Amino acid sequence: MKQIFEIYWLRFYGCIAVFLYHLLDRVNQYADNVYLDLSRLFTVLGTPTFIFISIFLFTIRYGKTIPAGFLSQRVKYLLIPYVTYAIIYSGSQYFLAEGHPLDPGYGQLLVNYLIYCDWHGYFLLIAIQFYAFYWCYVRYDLGRYFNATVGVAIGTLISMLYWGSATALDITLPGYLLWVIPIGWLYIFFFAIRIARQYYYDRLDSGLGLRGQAALLTVAFLVMIGVILVTDIELSSKEVWVMPLFLLFIGVMMRLFKGRGAPAFVRLINRYSFGIYLAHPLFFGIFEVVSQKLGFGVIGYTLLLGIAGFLCSLGLSALANRHPLGGLVMGRRLRIGTNAGRSSQAVAS
Repeated sequence: MKQIFEIYWLRFYGCIAVFLYHLLDRVNQYADNVYLDLSRLFTVLGTPTFIFISIFLFTIRYGKTIPAGFLSQRVKYLLIPYVTYAIIYSGSQYFLAEGHPLDPGYGQLLVNYLIYCDWHGYFLLIAIQFYAFYWCYVRYDLGRYFNATVGVAIGTLISMLYWGSATALDITLPGYLLWVIPIGWLYIFFFAIRIARQYYYDRLDSGLGLRGQAALLTVAFLVMIGVILVTDIELSSKEVWVMPLFLLFIGVMMRLFKGRGAPAFVRLINRYSFGIYLAHPLFFGIFEVVSQKLGFGVIGYTLLLGIAGFLCSLGLSALANRHPLGGLVMGRRLRIGTNAGRSSQAVAS
């Protein structure tokens, strides 16, 4: 399989975007202002990007032939870290809340994290569902009845109705269960398959080119900046306005970075992106306590959480992956092709 450089750049963006979104969310508790909101606008596409990458690569790699053990292997590599970190995060919250009048007890916290997905690892359960959906889609050749192009249009409409209704009717479920239901992300599934097939047959440049899509994306971001300046809009990947923005963003990125090799730093982030994704809020919590003890201001607090949180997350992932069992439990390191830094179409990604 050809090495797809665009995916390295997309995964790099996704990892950094999720990291910064959570960092800015914490900083926002101490310095709520429009500049932070404007910064967060450019991070809301992180979670959709990760979903897109998985389905895109499956479609490119496997086509219409699913290998034996496809589902069990992938579920294992997501579900075990999900359980591990749910235990870690619920435990850390319990120790912070112990003795507090509203302390719910460890049992309830564990239920919240494991069953109600009340932490950022909810994404792993979304991914597992889409892995199963992809297996069914290919195994039973569902594309004959529901092709990807039609799926993008219908999926986008369904996802918009889902998130729009949830917002308008103020629908809530325990934890992040509302976010885990795959209906809200259906558009990404079909969009990833469609883009993968266009890419495979070298038809990605058909239709509106890079300049046209980049112009539309720029206008879309400018409109959203204007909206942020005059309203109290929610900045989250679970909003109706994110969908057209995301579709344009992927179109631009897939064209802009086509054939562009990834530098060493981008490859490093790719390699440990899963571990960074899982662990960074844990270190945010640790260094928030350190910041409070040292009396840091907002700038010092932001720098401490950003730098130390990033390096410790990366370091923990690297340390865990020194042994295969550690990678299985704490989040497996990705294998990045040796030619990933070269600007040519080479081997597998």
